[in-house]
Amino acid sequence: MTGVPVAAFFGTPASRPLADLIELIRLWQSVADEEGRIEILAVARARAAGAKDGGAAPA
Repeated sequence: MTGVPVAAFFGTPASRPLADLIELIRLWQSVADEEGRIEILAVARARAAGAKDGGAAPA
């Protein structure tokens, strides 16, 4: 990775939405097959919809 200052990795903890995005990206990269990635997207979309509606996001 280029262009990212090393200090960015040792600064203050990421906000919750950013931390969730980082977790999603790592999970996405760890699953190679399309079926698994489709499931990941389905869960992410359901959680995002729950957050937009103000309701509890599904676990």
